[in-house]
Amino acid sequence: MDGHFVSTFRTKKSIFTSKDNLLTSLWFELIEVVEEAREEGNALALKSIYQLAVDSDIDEDERNDLSIYVQSPGWFKLRSVLASPFVAMALFALASSGISFDDAQAATVTAHVVQAADSTCLGEVDQAVREYLQILGKERWEEACGLATKAASVATLKTKATLKIKKKSGKNKT
Repeated sequence: MDGHFVSTFRTKKSIFTSKDNLLTSLWFELIEVVEEAREEGNALALKSIYQLAVDSDIDEDERNDLSIYVQSPGWFKLRSVLASPFVAMALFALASSGISFDDAQAATVTAHVVQAADSTCLGEVDQAVREYLQILGKERWEEACGLATKAASVATLKTKATLKIKKKSGKNKT
């Protein structure tokens, strides 16, 4: 799919269950909801990320393409004409590490970028991550961290995004 951004999330779980699927799907749906709010300039109406995911009514044509291959182990590929698949990777790296809201806003996310993407793409992703965080707010971010941590531990969901956080003390955390 030329002109599309693609990110891959992997699972090494030998038996991928319906709960694993639920945790993974909730993460991807949360990204969809926040992306729509960002694109439309809207605030999120509901406090719970879970209610946001369940009640979303995003038009099918506006959604990211999600390809799934879970034969234990397997992968999920998220595709979009927007950079949201890269943002999903970055936010997952932050959230599954349980990074505080304030530290997440100061984080710099890096990823192995292939094909036609360039350094400006990562700059756009970095800006989008901050915008997603602002849309989520502290309370929803904490909930998102709980979801991502469960998806990482229970469903063994992983991605190749890494993060660096500049601490106020001047020391970095990787």
